[in-house]
Amino acid sequence: MYLDDGFGTHSDINSCTDIAAQVKQDLIDSGFVPKVEKSMWSPSKTLIYLGYFIDTDKAILSIPVDRLSKLFDTIIQVEQSLRNLGKVYVRTVASVIGQIISMSYVIGNVAYIMTKYLSIDVMSACSWKSYIELSVQSKEQLIFWKKNIKCINFKHFVSDFSCHTIVYSDASGTGYGGFTVENPKNIAHEVEWIPRAENEIADYISRIIDTDDWGVAVHVFEYLDSLWGPHEIDWFASDHNHRLPVFRNDITELPNDLDSYLAIIPDLLAQSKSDNTVKKYYYGFLRWKKWAEINHISDVDILPTKPLYLALYLASLVQFSATSSPVCDAFYSIKWAHSIIGADSPTDSQLVKCVFEGAKRKLGSQIKKKEPITPELLQAMYDKLFCVENLFSQRTICACILGYAGFMRVSELLNLRYFDINFKSSHISIFIEKSKTDIYRDGSWLIIAKTGTTLCPVRNLELYMQWSGIQSDSNLYLFRNLSQLPGSIKEEKSHIACPICRQTVVVPEENVSPQDWAAQFPLNFLISGLMETQKVQRSNKLCMMCERLGAETMSKASYFCVECSDTLCDTCTKYHNSVKFQTKHEVKTIGAFSSEDLTANAFKNSCADHKNKSLELYCEDHEEPCCSMCVSIQHRKCDKVLSIVDAAKGFRSSQNAVLVKNDLENILKDSEAIIIYNKDHLKEIEAQHKDEQQKLEQICKDLISTVNTLERQRKDELSKTYSENKDKIEQVICIFEGCKHSVENEKAILEVCFDKASETQAMIEVNKIRKQIKQHKVLLEENMNYRRKYAMHVQVTDLPNVLLSNLQNALQVKCNVSECELKINSASVYSFNRFKSLGTNDSYWHMGDYKLTFQASSNISFFGILSYGPKTELEYEVKICLNYNNATLAKICKILKKEDAKEEIIKVKFDKPINLKAFTYYEVVINRTPSGIFHYGEEEQLTAESHGVTFTFQHGYIKGRGQIPGFLFLA
Repeated sequence: MYLDDGFGTHSDINSCTDIAAQVKQDLIDSGFVPKVEKSMWSPSKTLIYLGYFIDTDKAILSIPVDRLSKLFDTIIQVEQSLRNLGKVYVRTVASVIGQIISMSYVIGNVAYIMTKYLSIDVMSACSWKSYIELSVQSKEQLIFWKKNIKCINFKHFVSDFSCHTIVYSDASGTGYGGFTVENPKNIAHEVEWIPRAENEIADYISRIIDTDDWGVAVHVFEYLDSLWGPHEIDWFASDHNHRLPVFRNDITELPNDLDSYLAIIPDLLAQSKSDNTVKKYYYGFLRWKKWAEINHISDVDILPTKPLYLALYLASLVQFSATSSPVCDAFYSIKWAHSIIGADSPTDSQLVKCVFEGAKRKLGSQIKKKEPITPELLQAMYDKLFCVENLFSQRTICACILGYAGFMRVSELLNLRYFDINFKSSHISIFIEKSKTDIYRDGSWLIIAKTGTTLCPVRNLELYMQWSGIQSDSNLYLFRNLSQLPGSIKEEKSHIACPICRQTVVVPEENVSPQDWAAQFPLNFLISGLMETQKVQRSNKLCMMCERLGAETMSKASYFCVECSDTLCDTCTKYHNSVKFQTKHEVKTIGAFSSEDLTANAFKNSCADHKNKSLELYCEDHEEPCCSMCVSIQHRKCDKVLSIVDAAKGFRSSQNAVLVKNDLENILKDSEAIIIYNKDHLKEIEAQHKDEQQKLEQICKDLISTVNTLERQRKDELSKTYSENKDKIEQVICIFEGCKHSVENEKAILEVCFDKASETQAMIEVNKIRKQIKQHKVLLEENMNYRRKYAMHVQVTDLPNVLLSNLQNALQVKCNVSECELKINSASVYSFNRFKSLGTNDSYWHMGDYKLTFQASSNISFFGILSYGPKTELEYEVKICLNYNNATLAKICKILKKEDAKEEIIKVKFDKPINLKAFTYYEVVINRTPSGIFHYGEEEQLTAESHGVTFTFQHGYIKGRGQIPGFLFLA
């Protein structure tokens, strides 16, 4: 058994000595052995105990010098690593934090406050064996501790917290203030937070000065006054910024020039809160207005209203509500309506407040808190859903783990795009464009570290993005609807696409007949009709019904049914006519039917929506064939519905047929061109693969050769160092072996003299030997090398790891994707210019947004915009957004270069086309940084027609010239 540390105190030194002796004796009597080197039984006023220096004479605690020295050494080690490598071992930073926090009992809460950023950097590390880069704030905290740790290294045993005077104070973003209740006398500071409602005076004092109340500087005013003075009155000034004795901070009448700005104020008031909040409050106010009108409250008392009316309205809601939600909506909606008009709100009345609180108490119900999500639940979900290359399951896993790790709302998750995510070696950075708490939409970055487990959010997100096959710089949403296409997800049964209609077909089981395979495909009425026509027109006309029944003997056909398009024998004709619904079919003899009878009935199609109905009608408004059921349900409001026979007259020679035929030919040519291009490109990348593989092999050979050369050099240096040290040691051995032999001889001579020589002879030899001893001592002093100990080793720092990391970053496999010009006839994208002429003057455009609102006369596919190019050699980054009703439909970033412009115009395409509706206004926003010299269009047209589509424009922010000359679209 061992006893840990302990100490005792007493106010009297003699009593303390006696008690110490008694405790020591008690321990010995109990069988314990006090450790002498760690025990101190004599009373002392100073003591180092558990890492703290205790001074009872001064009544203070402090940190010992050795702990401070260790902290300084660790901080210096961090700084040296940052200077040499630019990063530092995470354990070293954690050691600094731990040492500082262990001193918190003496130095106070500043230990936690001034290590916050250091702790954040440590938490961003993926493991304890990694390196991290320190932020600017963390470096400042290290400097703080180096400068100030000695200044705050003390703590008094006792503090006087007696309070003689109470001081109330408050601070805001614009100032601070305070006041005392009694005359100041022996004030002791003890901070205590109280609500603003109980500290109104100090709160008011802290907000007296308006920091946004700008004024003219004194030297500027004096200069203006010397030019156009003397001035008499200082308009729009206050008590804090006026420059003349007479000043005025408001005006009684609004000048006519300011009337145009009044229309902007309602929009700004509506945008003072989020759209959903404003909408909620607006409809809440409308419900109050309707109630007031029903109960004959005058319009004057609706807004602003009286507290009594509002209290009655809340009381009426209580009678018809099951929860307090309608009452809360009404209360805050009316408060909002009064705030935007600058009127005193009746919600501040004590009457209304009491009624509101009573309503909440009466209608309130117990809050049932949801069970928290735990790592165990996430692990169970992961084990059940995870499947390699299953994008559906991985999407669910990724969303749950990301939301859990980043404390993200569903709205934040669903608005994430691929380019909002940056992958780092130890973590990911996610840009949250907008959030419920980000009222000004400044955006914020979210850091999520790697964990190295199956639930690692970074690893699961990498798998999801890898399986989706979308580039990391895409503007597509991260979590979006997925289509279950053949081959995209592993299923129990495989699927293929029909080569004609592309409809999904389930592959049957193995070892099936061709007929079973064919039965899986959807019926093609055109091919079926052609096959039936071929059978009817053959020279040896057999009964088609006997063929279908598989009769052993095929009978010769004698008749032909026009409706069924079947040739029939005598027997089958009797059975055919005996069927009730076939009695009205027109049956002709083989010699009497014509090719028109065959053509009119052989190609009958069934309706896709109504299987038992034939396509007999044609809707010209929608340009699609339909059955009688479709006409009565879906096309009853259409003006032009014809029989399919009348609509098809002369169709072969019509323009639509010719256009379809031409489009098919163009698509065929384009497909062949794309195939040829990609086959050639495949050969190119095969050659590139071989070249790059040889290049990689050569680089690795060079690296290996360099390492081998380094090995030989270091071995030579090691051998040289060994030889030098060996020679030094052997020289010392040789010197002192000679010294040893001399001493042994002198010792033998001395013994012989003492035994056999005379006293005189002994004295003479001793004198000689004494001189020799002096020489031996001189030899010992001169040859200090005998004290040295050589320890040879190859110094290995973290440099190999750094070199390996740099080598991995320097040697990476990448594939650059670029757009190539390939002329396509069938999918050409149209473009146009909405300016009559191109401006020739250099124009300086400030950094910011240029917006253009437009609509099209028909539905179009929107591919991108045309942008004027720069006039200088600088590169400019543009961000282009397509918006509709404050929602972003598409977004892309692109670098504009002068050499990319053709006739001073650059095409900027989105990742995929966006379908736009006719006669609907959309907004295109382009943001360019930095500012510079660009081409601009002038003499803007309000309408432009291109390829049958008329575009109507509204002016952007910059009138008279524009950045967007036209669009890329397909009608």
